[in-house]
Amino acid sequence: MPRVFEDRAKALLADAGVRVPRGRSAGTPAEAAEAASEIGGPVMVKALVPAGKRGKAGAILAADTPGEAEEAARKLLGRVVHHFPVKRLLVEERVAIAQEWYLSIAFDSASRGPLVMFSTEGGVEIEALLEDNPDALKRLEVDILDGLSEERCVSFLRAMGVHGVGLYRAAMALEACYALFRKSDARLLEVNPLVLTDTDEVVAAACVLDLDADALFRHPELEALLDEDSGGGWRPPTPVEARVAEIDARVPPFNTARFTEIEGGETALMWSGGGGGLYLLDTMARLGGKPATAFDITPGPLEEKYYEITKEILAMPNVKGALAGSNITSFSRVQLKVRAIARAVEETGVDLAKFPFIVRFAGAGGEEAREIAAGCPGLQYLGDEVTLEEAAERIVAQVEAVKRGEPWTSAGGAR
Repeated sequence: MPRVFEDRAKALLADAGVRVPRGRSAGTPAEAAEAASEIGGPVMVKALVPAGKRGKAGAILAADTPGEAEEAARKLLGRVVHHFPVKRLLVEERVAIAQEWYLSIAFDSASRGPLVMFSTEGGVEIEALLEDNPDALKRLEVDILDGLSEERCVSFLRAMGVHGVGLYRAAMALEACYALFRKSDARLLEVNPLVLTDTDEVVAAACVLDLDADALFRHPELEALLDEDSGGGWRPPTPVEARVAEIDARVPPFNTARFTEIEGGETALMWSGGGGGLYLLDTMARLGGKPATAFDITPGPLEEKYYEITKEILAMPNVKGALAGSNITSFSRVQLKVRAIARAVEETGVDLAKFPFIVRFAGAGGEEAREIAAGCPGLQYLGDEVTLEEAAERIVAQVEAVKRGEPWTSAGGAR
């Protein structure tokens, strides 16, 4: 899911009425020193990457002076933190902490509505704390039609042991966070820590805002805040992933393609259905194969998009074979994908005598798909008479034969 980097997420929080530390982003050590001088006093220098646990990764550094902020920036810029390169920093005032709390708002599949989670034990060790004491995290289900009132926030936080002036300020912060969560169609808004300062102010010292990719069309102002690395994956997209994403956005109709490149892989897996795809990834690995991709696409008139993406896969230099298909296709006709594959093979000129390509489909349009495959020399069409494991065995054996310089027909079935 797309993640808004912390500097921009905090600007949204501030607009919603939540107090945040004074700060600004920096792209060079000189800019970090300038930001620290402008803020005055001790600051924190944070790597802006779409990943958590930055503190434990050494990606958040304290600086007492502009010179120290400049040195911290030199240490952080260009580093790779949790697979992401550090291109920008957030320099912000250091908050005087009296108490640290944990706050998050997400959608709960059980209640089918927003869920507030709060703990009076926040900070970088929140996972370990909650593992030792899971009762420290309390849940508040919210009726999406009724919303979250200040009175209910006060009652919830008071029951958690929050008292005094901080109680009402924390309640206002919670209410404002919920308003931002709903307004932005977010999937997750996490503030950790939500800080009670030594002057009884309540400040969002760190935050995470994950958006719903399917709702971004309603929020062009939020989409403009996303950086190229903030797509929600565990690492930045590879060049081929970026090209597939461009095809997905450009080629109508706008059904969704999901594509992942797997490092060190040799066999493209183009499988419809998450469960079957996961099973085949495991099966191919167990058999000694090396999957190079995971690719699925939602149902619909998908031929052109499938054709364009198949061409990208066939152009990957490390890929030596492909297995495409599904267990049972219920919502789109089989011949659309097989025709797209045959067109891509013909246009790219891939020699299927040296590049084994198996399609194993079941569902509506299967007979027409079989005829299309027969017109594409070397394209192997299998129906539901062949199990998923047998299909995996064939492609793994055939790719291994190609690597040895042998005809793949001797390792997994005749053409």
